Amino acid sequence: MRRFLLAVFLVLALVHPVQAFRRVGGSPIPPAARAAGYLTETFSNASNFSSSNVDLGMTYSSGYKWYVWNFFGATPALNGTEVNSNGTITVGSGPGNGNIASAAVISDAPYYVGTAFGGGAYIEATFSFNPIGAAFPPYPSSTEWPAWWTMAVEHLANLSGQQWAGQTTGYYHFIENDIFEFLQPVSSYAYDSTLHDWYGIYDSSCPPGFCAINSNNYAPLNNANITNIPIGTDYTLNHRYGMLWVPATGSANGSIAFYFDDIQVLPTIYYSQFTNQSPPPSLTTPWTFGIIDQQHLVLILGGGGNPLIVKSVAVWQASSAGNLHN
Repeated sequence: MRRFLLAVFLVLALVHPVQAFRRVGGSPIPPAARAAGYLTETFSNASNFSSSNVDLGMTYSSGYKWYVWNFFGATPALNGTEVNSNGTITVGSGPGNGNIASAAVISDAPYYVGTAFGGGAYIEATFSFNPIGAAFPPYPSSTEWPAWWTMAVEHLANLSGQQWAGQTTGYYHFIENDIFEFLQPVSSYAYDSTLHDWYGIYDSSCPPGFCAINSNNYAPLNNANITNIPIGTDYTLNHRYGMLWVPATGSANGSIAFYFDDIQVLPTIYYSQFTNQSPPPSLTTPWTFGIIDQQHLVLILGGGGNPLIVKSVAVWQASSAGNLHN
């Protein structure tokens, strides 16, 4: 009987691969988070998405973990986003590849509601999606694609923390960290993971928009934003997409690293402590990307043309002391 059961298990494993949310050793803490000392889960949705923690009614009141995207004057809309009976959430499309976020903008102080994360973290989402029809070359005219990313609430909510200290009013500096963007020129088994150090006066310093230094052309990591994953990966099964952020100190570099199913997938990006040095950042300034340590990341999910089915989102940190919450 034991041999029969073992044979059945092996056949099932071949037909239905073990999904990525089972961690080796049984610990719920990602290995990279544990190694960094991030042992406290400060944010969690694990198959428990519901109307009690997702503001599907778009009230923008305190007490929710997720809000419908309303940044930059966008008209909020669910656009296919719905909570499923098994506790997952299907995330539809939204402006700028964002449909739900861990925070939203409000009209009164402190001008945001929700949570943004500071002081270092391991940030992870587990989701599945159907890649058919996604943004492969030739690229479609649409500017939306499946994405799991973060941006500083200081910019999203137009807070004073986006101002580059010592520069003329309106000269901004803020971070964007794209953990997963299913928009790439290589193969079906690749996606983009990119850091963006944004700066300047909007539509003036580098029209149109802001100036940026991006990790895909940051020496010596040229074109290092293309994340290649195992050939044959089934995106319709759950996989983990994570990012480790360790802040810089006066004596040690900070770092950003990206992970797929607990395995680091790109070279670590290092930076020295940013103490409001004068602009601009460049491909050689050691503190490029260091603005992340002064800011607070909003978690953002968007389905683009290929809705994400999200099983869980989690953040591990040393503590929640560096976070913003309203």
